[in-house]
Amino acid sequence: MVRGRIPKPTQLKILHGERHKDRLNENEPEAPSGRPPMPDGFDKVGQKAWRALCQSLEALGILSTVDSHALEIYCHCYSGYREALAKVGEFGQVLVQNGIPKRNPYVTEVHMHRAEIMKMQSEFGLTPSSRSRLHVAKAAKEFDILDELMN
Repeated sequence: MVRGRIPKPTQLKILHGERHKDRLNENEPEAPSGRPPMPDGFDKVGQKAWRALCQSLEALGILSTVDSHALEIYCHCYSGYREALAKVGEFGQVLVQNGIPKRNPYVTEVHMHRAEIMKMQSEFGLTPSSRSRLHVAKAAKEFDILDELMN
C-alpha cells in the first residue's frame, strides 16, 4: 500500500518551478516523447477527447507514448460521463417508480465519472489549480522582418 502523497513526475516538478535540487529525481527514467496512436474502440466523444487531450499535453510538452493507457482510461471515462449526463438530461435527476421518487442512477454515474476525470486531469496538470503552478519557459520571439528592418 502506498503511503503519503503520490509522487509527481520530475518533469511536472520542474514545470511547477521546484527550486530544491534534492527534491528532483535525477534517476527517474525518461519517457519517450511523442503522441501515442489512438486505440480502437472509442466512440466519437472518446475520439474527440483523445485528440484534444493529446493536443493539450503536447502544448505543455509532457505528452509521452507510454501515457497511452492512462489517456485511454481518461477518454473512456469522459465518454461515459457525457453519455450519463445526456441520460440525466433526458430522464431528469429524480425518477418516480410506483409513486416513490428515487434518484436517477445516471446521476451517480455522472458523479463517479466526474471524480475520476478530475483526478486524472490533476495527474496530467490540466486543472486550473495544477496549471497555475506550472512554470513554462516562454517561447523565443519569432523572427519578424519588419522589426529587423526598423531596428
